[in-house]
Amino acid sequence: MSRARTLALLVVVVLLVVGLWVLPEVLRRVAVDRLSKQTGRAVTIQDIDLNLFTGRLAIKGFRLAERDRPEPFAEFERFDVQLGLLDLLRSHVRVREITLVAPSVRVVRQASGELNFSDLLAASKEPAPEPRPGPSRWTVSIERARLLRGRVHVEDRGVSPQAEWVMQGLELDARSLTTRAGDAPGLVDVGAQINEARLAVHAEPVRLDPLRIAARVTLEGFETRRLNEYIYIPRGTPYMPRGM
Repeated sequence: MSRARTLALLVVVVLLVVGLWVLPEVLRRVAVDRLSKQTGRAVTIQDIDLNLFTGRLAIKGFRLAERDRPEPFAEFERFDVQLGLLDLLRSHVRVREITLVAPSVRVVRQASGELNFSDLLAASKEPAPEPRPGPSRWTVSIERARLLRGRVHVEDRGVSPQAEWVMQGLELDARSLTTRAGDAPGLVDVGAQINEARLAVHAEPVRLDPLRIAARVTLEGFETRRLNEYIYIPRGTPYMPRGM
């Protein structure tokens, strides 16, 4: 190989390495800019890791602020996803693993009925996509999906006294979800603490195409007095639910 060709090849390799090195930062800046413009809110992403050879993407330190305050409306510690790249050649999207760590959302309903995310719903309205002429030849499989340490805090100022609902310790573990015909069905487990109550959901089997789910749901320790502000019971009613 001549010196000129060797030098050209070396330059291409260097440019490729530099491009792969700066690509995650470019993606981070573009994502922050687009999301900020679309939502009209402050958006922060601490870091993005991308490996095109293994098909892994990691988004770290995401935060979406409240509409008129710097406090976060939604945030998460880390989001990881890994794809099977060779499966794309067979029109199959295979998600080897997807994990969302420590997501948190704060929902507020004002006395007027307005929600603190109403502006996001208005901003997301887009024309409905035109229906496709026929069924897609693409299939999707998720080998494992996890949600760890989730939290949802709801403040309902539309009732008196104000109601507060806190879901914490939200955990989800889903396995073998697929739209491929003939594959074995998957399963989903969900657990969370809702105020003083404990929620557990076990769904098995779970089929996506067509959608078919058999699930067992249990809620232990729930205090019915928390529903007092939402239920109208006329005076003189001879029967009252326990705890109200």
